[in-house]
Amino acid sequence: MVLSVITVKLLVSVSCKMDALQELKDMRSKARESFPYFIKHIFPLSFKKTRFVRASHTWEWAKRIQNNKNTATLSARKHLKSTTIHAFVMWKIFKMEENSNERWLYMSYNQPMSVYHTQDIKNYIQANPHFAGIKDLSPGGSTIHYTWNNNDSFRCTPSSILRFNRGWHGKGVICDDILADPTNELNFTIIDKITRVFNEQVMSLPEEGGEVHLVGTAQHQMDLFFKLKDNPHWNWAEYKAILNEKNKEILWPELFSYERLCQIRTNEIGEKAFNKEYMCVPIWSEEAYFQRTEIMNIVKEFKTVKRPASEWKERMSVVAGLDIGKKAHPSHLVVFQLKNGFYTQIFEMFMERWDYSKQVDYINDLVKFYQIDELRYDDTRSEMEGFRERGLLGPEWIPIVFGAKNKFDMASNFSRLVNQNKITLLNKQRQIDSILSVNNELQAPETSIGHGDAFWSVGLALYKEQNTAGYLAI
Repeated sequence: MVLSVITVKLLVSVSCKMDALQELKDMRSKARESFPYFIKHIFPLSFKKTRFVRASHTWEWAKRIQNNKNTATLSARKHLKSTTIHAFVMWKIFKMEENSNERWLYMSYNQPMSVYHTQDIKNYIQANPHFAGIKDLSPGGSTIHYTWNNNDSFRCTPSSILRFNRGWHGKGVICDDILADPTNELNFTIIDKITRVFNEQVMSLPEEGGEVHLVGTAQHQMDLFFKLKDNPHWNWAEYKAILNEKNKEILWPELFSYERLCQIRTNEIGEKAFNKEYMCVPIWSEEAYFQRTEIMNIVKEFKTVKRPASEWKERMSVVAGLDIGKKAHPSHLVVFQLKNGFYTQIFEMFMERWDYSKQVDYINDLVKFYQIDELRYDDTRSEMEGFRERGLLGPEWIPIVFGAKNKFDMASNFSRLVNQNKITLLNKQRQIDSILSVNNELQAPETSIGHGDAFWSVGLALYKEQNTAGYLAI
């Protein structure tokens, strides 16, 4: 039987439509199973009337949120923290199943802020073609309440961290900028109150097996984000706008160029505000000991030296510095080659949550590998005394007890070498940020990157007690 041309065209058309329907069905099935897939392929359709910029870092956030009951995401301003959470609520609604009546709270610092977020979510749902046929059970209101079948529903109620129904229980709680007051910088009293309310009440709101997801920008070194960092029950992550200053690597290159971020920092909001809002570093009111440009001028694109000193150590010394951390912050080790009065960094490491035995064993191996001549370490609290008594510290280990005078000497000698261009540092962003966190009072906030540890490990490595003359950089 010979088919007519028209018949063939009709069959092809039907086949194409069936393929398209199957492709749509497969896509929707994948989106229900995977939040990262949803945020890549479904969520962008809510922005058909506005520009939507690809943001691959949100895919990582989506994976963390889907796979963990408790997440804390600390990131830069205007980098889609809230938008990712909006997409998460939409995903929950999109994959709603029968016999499912989930209840959530959307919490912000105050009620108007949380209402702003829930209304945004409702607008995204209304604009997205994949939500055609869904029914809004609270049209015109700020509460999110949707159903696909007039029986099962998803409800998300806006609320304030300082005023909410203590008797509420449901599937989960979203905490979106619960530390942010748009009109005032929060003081210690409010920060402590929010932390206490969160720990004592908010964490008890979800039913057994429920979820809590926290997103926001750091306000202070003692705020909730940093207190959750080492909690094993939380998936905690930090995302700065600038990932590596020297290499000009940034978190969201599709929208913010490195030059644009520098413009924001220099011309629009200033260094201090930029550190807090874009670099996740709560800052002190005092000026920093080093300016960023000073440190970046001595950062070089060298790699950590991985060859034993026997292959290269000739007519030079090798010195090291160790700032020993307490439980709240890490130890930091640096190693420098010293030749003709010039210090070249060849190694650095943050030892996060290492016990002292592990640190001593590891550093002793490095002493042999790099043939370290002098390793000055912070002996203020005598943590290494027991190891010295057992003969585990060789003559290279030189204890330094911190005091007001020698701390000033260390800092001023560091400053002298920087200003005379007699030192280079490895391009390690955490080390750079740690050095820049120390202020003119030689103090630093305790944050996710530590407590100014790199400033003091470098200072110890460069320190020579016989040099008593101070140096003041102006």
